Amino acid sequence: MNTKRLIWAVPVLALLGGAAAGNLMVRQPEATADAEDGPSLDGETGEKTASAPEKDVSPAAWFKFPNQFFVPIVRRGEIDGMMVLTLTVETTEKGKPAIEAQEHRLRDALLRSLIIHANTGGFAGNYTADPKMQQLRESLLTTATKVAGADAHAVLIEDLARSDR
Repeated sequence: MNTKRLIWAVPVLALLGGAAAGNLMVRQPEATADAEDGPSLDGETGEKTASAPEKDVSPAAWFKFPNQFFVPIVRRGEIDGMMVLTLTVETTEKGKPAIEAQEHRLRDALLRSLIIHANTGGFAGNYTADPKMQQLRESLLTTATKVAGADAHAVLIEDLARSDR
């Protein structure tokens, strides 16, 4: 009889222990500041310290390029295929007009970056592997920030397709 209880007790205790450990590992929300936005008191010296600069709290916005990007895949001097991408630039409501005003320069710079990525083998083999996609995203964001400045927060790859010859 005690063996039957033990057989049931061990999994139940393991489940409870796992749930408790998982609860401890879950990231707790950060404590919110008081309603006062002014400087805070330093706990040790009692001196006032300036609060950190606030980030732009403007709502997120997206600029979707009206046309897709077509990137030729060249192998041994001949076109071997074509990559087709749909890109969107993540920005804020305040920054969206600046991105729209730079559309043509931004499109040109992103296309150059995509062609460099293609010519260096970025679209060869398993081009959707995480390291290659991460490299592509970083390259596109670097290019976008060079053209549009801090208004470009991310370059989203919405569609990605390869057409082989």
